[in-house]
Amino acid sequence: MKKASLGAVTALGIVLALLVAFSLSMTGSVVTVKADPPVEICDGEDNDLDGLCFGGSNSGNVCTSNANCPGGGCVKEDEDFAVQGIPVGGSGCYGENGTCSLYEGFVQCLNTQVSICSTDPGGIDDESQPEVCDDKDNDCDGKVDDGFEVQGVPIGGFGCFGSNGVCSNYEGFAQCLNTQVSICSTDPGGMDYEYHPEVCDNLDNDCDASVDEGIAPQACGSGLCAGSKNCSTGGMWGPCSTVYKDGGTCAICDYQGTPVYDGTQDSDCSGYSYDPIGTCLNNPDDNNPFTWDYCLGFTSECLAIDTCTQQSMSLTHECSKAGCSAECASDGDCSNGYCKGPAGGCGCRLNGDVVAVPPLSRVVNIYDLAAIGISFNTHPGDMNWNAEADVHPRGGDGKVGIFDLAFVGMNYGHSY
Repeated sequence: MKKASLGAVTALGIVLALLVAFSLSMTGSVVTVKADPPVEICDGEDNDLDGLCFGGSNSGNVCTSNANCPGGGCVKEDEDFAVQGIPVGGSGCYGENGTCSLYEGFVQCLNTQVSICSTDPGGIDDESQPEVCDDKDNDCDGKVDDGFEVQGVPIGGFGCFGSNGVCSNYEGFAQCLNTQVSICSTDPGGMDYEYHPEVCDNLDNDCDASVDEGIAPQACGSGLCAGSKNCSTGGMWGPCSTVYKDGGTCAICDYQGTPVYDGTQDSDCSGYSYDPIGTCLNNPDDNNPFTWDYCLGFTSECLAIDTCTQQSMSLTHECSKAGCSAECASDGDCSNGYCKGPAGGCGCRLNGDVVAVPPLSRVVNIYDLAAIGISFNTHPGDMNWNAEADVHPRGGDGKVGIFDLAFVGMNYGHSY
């Protein structure tokens, strides 16, 4: 485009250039005043009363008629506002900038001071478009991808940094991500972007403006304490999901999912505990319904992880006339003998009656002497030891000997 060669004038209409001379009778002085020559503006008129040759051998020179322009023509209207050598109204010009330069148009006045090709911005055939990020000057303003600068760096320029996370530590160049978005090349989608998967470290590793997002839980613990843990605030892994849960016998799950001794007494050892017993029918312990079988209860407690106190159950058996309908509960219940304990059925036994063999039971006879003879001179643990033969004194002395033989002999033939 081309502006007028002289300064703007405000006079409207055609003013003939006159040279006016006049004299004033003022102390004999003579004052001469000259008017400014007219100036061409872009309005379709011949404001300066001359023209320019277009084409031919005299192209570009001042003219007053076609005769001054051999091989060309004299243009008098808006001659100073030619575009690309084409006068106002002539076709064959192209837009000045960007994509507009691809389109042919005609020369027109944009205003009284400026002329343009009609395909330029503001022209009748305006071909400019909104600017997009595509390495072109779409709006034909002489700037490529203007408005898409990254941190003040134009597209293609170096010196920007990634927008988010760890990417902001790396320098790159401004580039188009698509026609609507520009980024630094070190940002996600950029030519210099290096993908880093998100990890639990309180950093935005993948540069998406979120910290520690989408991280899969990790397995933790073992056994009853096996679970999972999640990434939590501050880039730290949280506790195992089983923390404070039962970790097994005398154990609790700690922060890492490891079973540890809980230091408390709970029900973990209940399998080793038993309640007090008091009954006549405790089978198969002694299988004697006439004895009162009893023991104190036991409560097992934790000593350490996987360790409980243990105690074997030990029953005491006592003959009971009142509770279990036994024949005797003490020797005083037997008129000619003694009360034989659980193995003897809580019944009265004759003094010297070693072997109660029906129908000869409750009588001291040859069978008893034979039993003494077989076990004579034995002690507990010997091959022929017979506790029933240790009859003297009551309760036995831990040996079958002469006193036992004499005791049987003293009571020989007695019956009950």
